[in-house]
Amino acid sequence: MSSTTSSTPRSSSTSSSSKLHKAITVLEHSLTHQLSSTTTSSGPLPSTLTPSKRKSHAAAALEKDRQACREIGHLLASWDHVSEGGKEGARDALALLFLCLDHRDASLRLLADQTIDSILRRNQLKFQALKSIVALMIELSKKSPARTICAALAKLATVIHHQRSHRAPLYALHFMNSVCMALKRPEEAVQSAVEKNFPLIFQHLGPFVAPAHVEKAEELYQIALARYRVSQKSAYPPTL
Repeated sequence: MSSTTSSTPRSSSTSSSSKLHKAITVLEHSLTHQLSSTTTSSGPLPSTLTPSKRKSHAAAALEKDRQACREIGHLLASWDHVSEGGKEGARDALALLFLCLDHRDASLRLLADQTIDSILRRNQLKFQALKSIVALMIELSKKSPARTICAALAKLATVIHHQRSHRAPLYALHFMNSVCMALKRPEEAVQSAVEKNFPLIFQHLGPFVAPAHVEKAEELYQIALARYRVSQKSAYPPTL
């Protein structure tokens, strides 16, 4: 009886890992091919298909993507699964959800955003908001699409108050580095997201900037100043 009881959690964990892997594979294909009228998440459609069948195939593939997104949200909300193993898969899955925020299909973008929010809320309810902070910091450190960066900044602004002082200096360093990267980007949406969310985030991290990281703070200041001067020249071009 004891062997049966002990094997049940292991079997459940294996099943969850397998489901997560399948869902990840589906979304990876979708993001690779970016659904269109001539493409599904499995690749280009046969040229012999009629337009109506092409549309039907694309719709079916998109629904498969939505189901994969829901499955990831359900699995990542299972704390037994995450604690027993598959942490690398969980990180990969969350990263894919952030990339889905830049998907061509608006309904999948919305579903991915809602799924991310549900995972972050679950972290907060389980008093593990630090997981959310780390995940968002990781997303900000990547060269991700503009929508992903904007979403990560907005979500970080809502959870950063849960940071713990002994980790705040490290968070501050990573955040300043990410903002330096963001300010160099050309997208106006990213610049607006930084302008809106930086004060909210830095009021919790600024007091903990370590003396050893003052140079990074100076670099951030110089980049922000240069960006401001460029924006001012664009807003008020010189007159003859």
